[in-house]
Amino acid sequence: MWLEIRFLTHVYEKNRLEGGESTLCAQGPRKIAWVSWGKVCKPKSDGGLGVRDLRAVNLKLLGKWRWRLISGGDPEDAISDWFSEGVSKKVVSTQSTSTVREMGRWVEGQWLWDLRWRRDLFVWEPNLLESLNEIMDRSTISTTNDSWCWKHDPSGCYSVKPNFLALSRSTTDEVIFSVEEHRLLPKVWKTWAPSKVAVFYWQLLQDRLPTRQNLCHWGVIGDASASMCVLCGLGPESADHLFGSCNQISPIWYSILRWLSVELVPSLGVVEVFDAFLGMGVGRKDRLGWCLRGKVSNRWLLI
Repeated sequence: MWLEIRFLTHVYEKNRLEGGESTLCAQGPRKIAWVSWGKVCKPKSDGGLGVRDLRAVNLKLLGKWRWRLISGGDPEDAISDWFSEGVSKKVVSTQSTSTVREMGRWVEGQWLWDLRWRRDLFVWEPNLLESLNEIMDRSTISTTNDSWCWKHDPSGCYSVKPNFLALSRSTTDEVIFSVEEHRLLPKVWKTWAPSKVAVFYWQLLQDRLPTRQNLCHWGVIGDASASMCVLCGLGPESADHLFGSCNQISPIWYSILRWLSVELVPSLGVVEVFDAFLGMGVGRKDRLGWCLRGKVSNRWLLI
């Protein structure tokens, strides 16, 4: 029951963040997908939100079970006869379930294959056998016993955390951040800002907030004139304008930065403001500066 609840919660969060319809919510029009699910599941160190994808968690646990089977269990359990009668009739070899050790022998330090067939080869099959022998001759056969090695861990043993990180990165490799986003997004989580403010700025740096300019782009606001800034009305309500250069907001930034003894060039933008706060220390005054930055962001939410 708890697994079902966790799965449904995962589906709800995925649909809520992507903007789709959730099976837990009432039916309605599809919402705007402000942030892709791949970016949400990407690790924070890579610029993502760090939400765990249950598909990767499931594969991680299955991998742990499989590793125990092949490394600590009876080898016969891992190589049991998995051929059905219908399949075995189509396989020429009588060694379909044999191990490498059972398909050859050592003669004066050299490995010789001993392949066995259930019938005589047809006219065209010796050429295929020759190609097979060429492939097998390129393989190196060792006299030592084989063992399993997990390449994602320096110790060679299966580890849950490195496996999960490897799976998460492999499933989100198609997610591409810009050079500026790749530089700044991981730093969002290393600030003194509260978590709610950090998530808000994570979306802001990607321009994934419902500003009037974005709503006009998505067709929510049909009239381009309605995309003007709600505070000053002097320019389009973009992220850089609303949270930087707007004459109703920029004085607040200058006052905060001047109080923190931080100099900033007149052209205020989201990236410039974030870079300015990144250069601060970790004193009480600097921590308060991060909180004040959150207050400026919350002012937009109240509009």
